[in-house]
Amino acid sequence: MKKIHIVSLGHTTGSALKQQIESFVGEYANVEYSTLSEVNETDLVCDLLVYTSDFGYESAKHIQPDGIDSIVAGRVINHKRLEKLLPFLKEHRYF
Repeated sequence: MKKIHIVSLGHTTGSALKQQIESFVGEYANVEYSTLSEVNETDLVCDLLVYTSDFGYESAKHIQPDGIDSIVAGRVINHKRLEKLLPFLKEHRYF
């Protein structure tokens, strides 16, 4: 099973986005989140990193391991940005 990790500025946003992503891919991937103030390098070892803001990405990118795919989804996944998640799922044969 794949691992998706969300980095958010706060717990409310992280939890809401976690629920939204789980509704799309919950049976194929474990979805976890950390707030920006809690995140560490161990959390970022995953198959896909989802940042809830550009600020979060800029703040955490220095500890993001090489070779980890990431997207900035915003506070919720915008359907325009969902297309970035779909190739990840296709690549890993989830549909």
